[in-house]
Amino acid sequence: MLRFVNRLSLPHSLTLQRQSPFSDFFRERDRSEFRATELRADHDFRYLRIKDAMEKNKAQKIKIKARRVRLAEERGTPAEESQKLVVHDVERGIEYPAREEGIFAVVNVRGFQYKVVKDDVLVLQHLQGVDINQQIILDQVQLVGTKDYTALGRPWVETAKVYATVEQ
Repeated sequence: MLRFVNRLSLPHSLTLQRQSPFSDFFRERDRSEFRATELRADHDFRYLRIKDAMEKNKAQKIKIKARRVRLAEERGTPAEESQKLVVHDVERGIEYPAREEGIFAVVNVRGFQYKVVKDDVLVLQHLQGVDINQQIILDQVQLVGTKDYTALGRPWVETAKVYATVEQ
């Protein structure tokens, strides 16, 4: 007489308790892909398209910034200049004007820039500590120019000064 058993009973030593790590890897990868798919299905596709574009743009900006830093390190830091002289016509050279009428300057007074030439009148508000007919020196000169050259200050032209007289 034969009996059929629904269950196969094996001794405890023969059962396979351990699973290979290879299958765990793929099982976890599948779970993460399913989670990502479910999250994507919950959002609006337009939102996801914009979000992906922003992330791509951010990655590009990081690459560009890293490239700029690398190039700056390769070039080194340039020597600091107190001022820069630009000659308009190199063949003609520089001639200092015989009269001061050909010279102009850009001065900084209390955070404002003014272009001045000889006999100009500046209207300044609240210039304290000065009296009428007193001569003042404006030493924050940013630029001096003639028809032949321009001297640019970085930040100031150190050798240039503008003398002004307080009238009122």
